Amino acid sequence: MKKSLVSSVAVLFVSSAVLAQTPPTLQSVTNNGNETNNRIILNAVGGLLALKGDEGRYVHWINSANTEVAWMGFGTTGSNAFGIRNAIGPTIMFSSILDIWNRTMVNNAVDDNTSALIVNGNVRLSNRGQNYIVKDYATFGETMSGAATIIGNNAKANNTDIQRIDNSTATTDGSNAMVMSYIHGTMFHVKASGAYRAANTQWFTVGDGTDEVMRLTPSQNVLIGTATDDPAYKLQVKGNVKAQKVKVTAQGWADFVFEPEYRLPSLFEVEQFILQHRHLPEIPSAKEVEENGVDLGEMNKKLLQKVEEQTLYIIEINKRLKALEEKVGR
Repeated sequence: MKKSLVSSVAVLFVSSAVLAQTPPTLQSVTNNGNETNNRIILNAVGGLLALKGDEGRYVHWINSANTEVAWMGFGTTGSNAFGIRNAIGPTIMFSSILDIWNRTMVNNAVDDNTSALIVNGNVRLSNRGQNYIVKDYATFGETMSGAATIIGNNAKANNTDIQRIDNSTATTDGSNAMVMSYIHGTMFHVKASGAYRAANTQWFTVGDGTDEVMRLTPSQNVLIGTATDDPAYKLQVKGNVKAQKVKVTAQGWADFVFEPEYRLPSLFEVEQFILQHRHLPEIPSAKEVEENGVDLGEMNKKLLQKVEEQTLYIIEINKRLKALEEKVGR
């Protein structure tokens, strides 16, 4: 009996020694339950942890009430889409995202060995009034109303006012903006360098004409120096125009004056018209020109008509002079 007891004690001692020398495995932990209060340290070469299976491979974070608060991994059967989600927000899914040497490729994009970010697909800012900004100046954004898109330099869409465009940086440098609006058309704004402007301060409201140099209207007209559109005219300019050559195409010309059936007004008739109206027949008055402007093509035709009429008068006068000379010479 004593010998048997000694043998049992020896076996227990040896078993305890063996167990003490062999650290517990992850399998032994899970065999005794799926929870532990101990920290698990993984230290291996070639990958620390592998999740295997086709029913969704992901890691859960749960609170003390066993409620899921977040997860990360491949959340659907057979999916290669990697996702990150918290309990109150949307899932951020990446079909394929790869980070190599501080460069990121999204959605199976091909690395060009240069760009920091390459995306295969569309990129969307979820809210209006947001801008893409390159460093400080170059911008691309949408107004809070959603009615206008801006491409700018030191100009950006405001994130509270529905149609406001702001200075993007504090500077005395100039600003430029191209604003595309389905209401007003496409507008080009230029602010010259000069006075200091603080960052995030208002520059203009879409469509108000501030610092606007040109506009392409929804009626497909071009406005320069003005924001008032007259749909009847394709090009409208407020200010002087300088050009090396201007060609006006017009239908009809004044050569009808030389046709035999043309009735040339007498000089007496012309004189009576001038005395009454203070301008030539068929030529607009000074008041009419001031109110309505001048049609260059039509005015040139009218002026040529008067030149041709004067030529006929001169020819007729010359005939009379020659006849008189012959009569006097006899």
